[in-house]
Amino acid sequence: VVLVAGYSDIGYESVTGCRFKDMAMSTSWARLVSSFGMVAVTYGNARPADDLDALLRHIREHAAELGIDADRLALWAMSGNGALALATLAASPAGSFRCAVFSCAYLADLDGATDVAAAASQWRFTYPGGFAVESLPADLPVFIARAGQEQDPGLNRAADRLVAAMLAANRPVTCVNFTAAPHGFELFHDTLETREVIRQMMRFARFHLAGTAADGVNV
Repeated sequence: VVLVAGYSDIGYESVTGCRFKDMAMSTSWARLVSSFGMVAVTYGNARPADDLDALLRHIREHAAELGIDADRLALWAMSGNGALALATLAASPAGSFRCAVFSCAYLADLDGATDVAAAASQWRFTYPGGFAVESLPADLPVFIARAGQEQDPGLNRAADRLVAAMLAANRPVTCVNFTAAPHGFELFHDTLETREVIRQMMRFARFHLAGTAADGVNV
């Protein structure tokens, strides 16, 4: 499970005092992913899109020594990291990833909308743009956790358009609408419902990464 960084560490560190991979948020998510029996990957970057491509290439080329199955990769992204993760999925050949998980994530502008582009300009996250649902692998399972009390209405408008487009194209999408949750509920909204939504995200990733009984894997 690659925890995607959509911000350059150059700017990120100037604001937060540390790199994305060193944030307690990132290290805690990595430990949680590990507790569900998966490998978590965090990383540093200067050029988010180029460095994510380089990271994925490194993982695939050195999978054995890293203890990673190169055929069982997933992308995970929250907030401003989502747009880069989604664009990477769309630009990758079919079979490159087993699944993707998004939470409170800026994703893509469809149908002439500009919500994600405007947020990227304000918050300085990477948004490649030019996304179309048809560019996603047809069999790629996607999980989207939606915060019903999201502070930026544009984020949910973009997510809702994407979910609707995926449903219209009969793509494998799972959407959880957490009606009471604010943006970043995973970090700031300590409730039983939050924990259950996080479990759903983890189970989704584990199910699609573990394979089937035919692979000799018990889930």
